[in-house]
Amino acid sequence: MARRRLSKYLPLALLAVVLGFGFLFAKTHQQHSPPNLSPSQRQEELRIYIKISSHFGSEQEFDNNNKIEDQLEQILVDAGLGKWTRQEVGAGFYSIFFDGTNSAAMYQKLEPQLKRLLPKGSYVELEDVHGNIRTIRL
Repeated sequence: MARRRLSKYLPLALLAVVLGFGFLFAKTHQQHSPPNLSPSQRQEELRIYIKISSHFGSEQEFDNNNKIEDQLEQILVDAGLGKWTRQEVGAGFYSIFFDGTNSAAMYQKLEPQLKRLLPKGSYVELEDVHGNIRTIRL
């Protein structure tokens, strides 16, 4: 009897789960800069992709890259050029994201440290307010 009652509500429960995940996915994958903002109101983004040894890297790599991330953030904040927004780890890269009014200026400020600190295979992406992306291999 209990099994029959459970199976009666199973399709409804599965639908609720699917709709819930769909809503969550839509909220977390919205466009970075809302389309209703004018280009002067949008932020540019600097993305730094640090090559790591495997899909997620080692604990030591994570700790080292976290220290690099803190150093880079401090440089941009002190210069008034940008702020840290997030980090991601996976697919063989430790990725750091910064927002500011000028992604090229952020890159120029960080370039000496990036070339000194990051391993071969790392790269940077600069996205302007129009969504144009420039990739720089380090």
